[in-house]
Amino acid sequence: MGKHSNHTNFAPKGIFEDCHSMNHQTLMGVAEAIKDYTEKGFICFIPLPDAQCDVDFIAYHPKNHDIVKVQCKTTCCQTKTGKYAVGLKDGHYADTKTEQGYQRVKVPVDYDELFALSASGNTEIWTSDELKGYKHSIRME
Repeated sequence: MGKHSNHTNFAPKGIFEDCHSMNHQTLMGVAEAIKDYTEKGFICFIPLPDAQCDVDFIAYHPKNHDIVKVQCKTTCCQTKTGKYAVGLKDGHYADTKTEQGYQRVKVPVDYDELFALSASGNTEIWTSDELKGYKHSIRME
């Protein structure tokens, strides 16, 4: 078993290679998103830990007064065509078998924009309207 093996599907590569946990990888994605929105003139606000919401941070633009609820995702998963697939299911609700059967998997819906960071370092942003109808994943361009 590899250095990251802990009986999960966590297998970091690329820019995530030195991540010691999925949480670490997620933090890298949120940090990159905050950097991106800050460079666009937004001020970013992070909810309290364990807020149990679909938003990783809220971005406010002081000049035009835009407020954007941002959900962040990271991915190491490449398709056969080489494009990265971004999983839309929330990792807090794992699709695992329990004594009661399979747990429900939550797909975040209460956000304005989804920011994705791939293992290659590329980023992409979609609006929630662009992702309506997607339940499992979307491919980065």
